Amino acid sequence: MSNEAFGKHMVWTVDPRTQSEIGIGYSSLMEAQAEASKLEQVGYKILRISPMTLPKPNS
Repeated sequence: MSNEAFGKHMVWTVDPRTQSEIGIGYSSLMEAQAEASKLEQVGYKILRISPMTLPKPNS
């Protein structure tokens, strides 16, 4: 399984009321996928699900 299957993930979506792009963080890919499905059912457009990465510290 790839590294993208583990760790925190963001669901990027468009709020149907404001048309603003928002990101919601979840603790796992499985949770992000389940919540994205629920968001779609109430009218949110899912743009993508991506792993959360921290910036690399200065060397």
